[in-house]
Amino acid sequence: MNETEWLDYFETINNRKPSEEEIQQAKANGEFVTSEPVAENSQPQVQVSGPVTGQGTPVVAPKKGLSKKVKIIIASVIGAVVLLALSFGGYAYIHLQGGKISEGTYQIETYRYYDKDKKKMIDGMESYEKSKLKDGDFVKVKGDQLKFYNYTLAGAVNLVDFTDYDTEKAFRLDNWSRTLTPTMSLADYTKVVEKAVDNRYKVDEYTTKSDIDDSKKVYIKDYKKSLKETVHYKVDGDKIIVLIYDKKGKLSEEKVFKRLTKEEEKKLDYEYERDVRADKKLFHS
Repeated sequence: MNETEWLDYFETINNRKPSEEEIQQAKANGEFVTSEPVAENSQPQVQVSGPVTGQGTPVVAPKKGLSKKVKIIIASVIGAVVLLALSFGGYAYIHLQGGKISEGTYQIETYRYYDKDKKKMIDGMESYEKSKLKDGDFVKVKGDQLKFYNYTLAGAVNLVDFTDYDTEKAFRLDNWSRTLTPTMSLADYTKVVEKAVDNRYKVDEYTTKSDIDDSKKVYIKDYKKSLKETVHYKVDGDKIIVLIYDKKGKLSEEKVFKRLTKEEEKKLDYEYERDVRADKKLFHS
């Protein structure tokens, strides 16, 4: 503290002013520092050789904008990014639309399958013709689901598969990957098909319980096998091309279905329902 502060402090503590001797003693003890008078005009004078303008105002450097070349580069990059985004969006839209299947009924036109003995794809329609039968399989598309129907045209009595009309097994369409995925798990299908088989077959003098159980095992085994397959499809105008690959990734079946007109669809629905009623009557009577 300085001398003035020390004097105030001393008077506050002792309630009196210090003597000259006490002041000198405190100074000698370093209890305060004597302030030295500041000489006037002690600051050095700076001689300015020329006139000073804007005294005390800082000089601000002018801001530099982006050069024309840099602006062109930035605009080009932004344009390229936007163009790329638009291109991908357009591609995605076209790709999705290309995998979309219009709702309706499509009936089989050609069928080929891989023959392990001949080691090549062969015409499956010929097998039907040799047996004086006709492959009448068809699919129905509704929303994002596609359902297959096995239908063999044999003249007076056409053959239907009760697991088609008595179960809800179907496939879900994936427009992006062009794949068909089963909508039912193996566990769900097992419950449904066992019930369907029990409704269809009854134990009698011609059918044993063992026969019925064996029938269930066949259907379940076939469905389990189908879950290991990969089913792709293509859309070609009014046609659906279904490609089935086995668990090893080898093409095993190729089916082409053509879309029916409203009149053709109505006629097929009528005939199929008629044959379903006949099938139910035959086995449920």
